[in-house]
Amino acid sequence: MPPSMPSICHCGDWSMEHVFDAYFKMLSTGDQYLGQILAGKDPNLASFKVLPPHWNVENPLQDLRICTALLKNFWKILEDHGEHGEGSYDPTGLLLCCLACMVWHSKEILDVINSNPSHKLSMVPLFQPDSNLEELRALVSTDPTPGVMTTVTGIPPHIEVACQLKNMRKDLLDLIKATEKNKKDRKAAEKEFREQITNAVQESIEQENVNNGNV
Repeated sequence: MPPSMPSICHCGDWSMEHVFDAYFKMLSTGDQYLGQILAGKDPNLASFKVLPPHWNVENPLQDLRICTALLKNFWKILEDHGEHGEGSYDPTGLLLCCLACMVWHSKEILDVINSNPSHKLSMVPLFQPDSNLEELRALVSTDPTPGVMTTVTGIPPHIEVACQLKNMRKDLLDLIKATEKNKKDRKAAEKEFREQITNAVQESIEQENVNNGNV
């Protein structure tokens, strides 16, 4: 049996030679799961299995609207570290992801700005009145997008069970609503039928009285 996690941590983690290599082979899957956790998702909910906000166009840099927003919001970073800036790392791809997240959560961010107009977020060009935020919202999605992003990574098995339970709950709620609606419709139909029978009998009696000369 491998040593317990508290024991490993107590002894200094990586100082225990190859303990992690021998017993904890998380590799890229562990990194992906950690990334989901760091994104702020709850690992106990079915919503854990959702794609991050992303552009629904295969090449965002070919879209003038996205490029314009990217330059307006991150011009300093692109100038210092972009393709023609200092360093060997081009942050354009990461900034595209950041911009997509900003657009996706823009409603909540704008609520913060409206409640506190002096908030520093109000200085971000994307959240100013003359930005193309409305156009960008139509270009961002968390749904699977063929050619862009289709598979959620870092999802443990119990999340699939949670998703199935969520779908079952939805189906049961729909069934309950349909049953309640059917019950109301049946009661309304029965009431209408009784009224029709009552009126028909009453009309028949009145007609019989007329025929017999009682009226």
